[in-house]
Amino acid sequence: MQKLNLNFNKSLIIIFTKIQFIRTIMTIMFLLFFVACEEQCTTPQDQPNNGTCCKVCTNGKPCGDTCISNSYECHVCSGCACNSSYATLNSIPYIQTNNMFNIAGLEYQSGVEHGFIDQNGYFNYESGKELVVKFIGSNILELNSSNNYNIVNLLQNNNRVNILRLMLTLDIDNYLYNGISIESDISENIIINFNLSVQDFAIDENVLFIVQKYGRTNKLVPISEVDDFIYFMRNQEI
Repeated sequence: MQKLNLNFNKSLIIIFTKIQFIRTIMTIMFLLFFVACEEQCTTPQDQPNNGTCCKVCTNGKPCGDTCISNSYECHVCSGCACNSSYATLNSIPYIQTNNMFNIAGLEYQSGVEHGFIDQNGYFNYESGKELVVKFIGSNILELNSSNNYNIVNLLQNNNRVNILRLMLTLDIDNYLYNGISIESDISENIIINFNLSVQDFAIDENVLFIVQKYGRTNKLVPISEVDDFIYFMRNQEI
């Protein structure tokens, strides 16, 4: 019996020793990996590890496969994120954010980016790609790459009044001085002809259908509201 206990104790000691040895090896490997990463990551990651950007950092700096604040320290050895200067230099399209000057709810498309302008007027666009903005299924704005997306200035004179008049009629809160916000789920199988004269546009059956179904009143707002809105937007800080 005593001999059996001795053999059992020896087995436990051997097992414990092996476990300690494995733990020591794993600790050493982890420390070596950590030190290697620290050494590798002391230089800012200005370009992706494989030459292809999966995410371009227009604000902050690249760290691995994402972007972090410039005040943070990156501890990721490498990744596919890059900064905007590298993307521009190598003609790599990337996603940026811009503001449509407080006109929310409009549908947009820019390269792979598609969606609706949010309640603060912001949207994403792909650099170097055309930006298309739609209103009730109709293209009202088609722009090449630009940083100036003031919809009031860019709408053509011959249809600007009609477009803004319908937008203001559909404005959710009926208050033009905080911008225009339109329900993004307006979806009808009709085409609005914004190129009509102001008089014909006001009596167009498709326009009247949208106004009566979604508008805050059963008729278009007066043109004076359009003038007030344009004046207000042009005097905002751009």
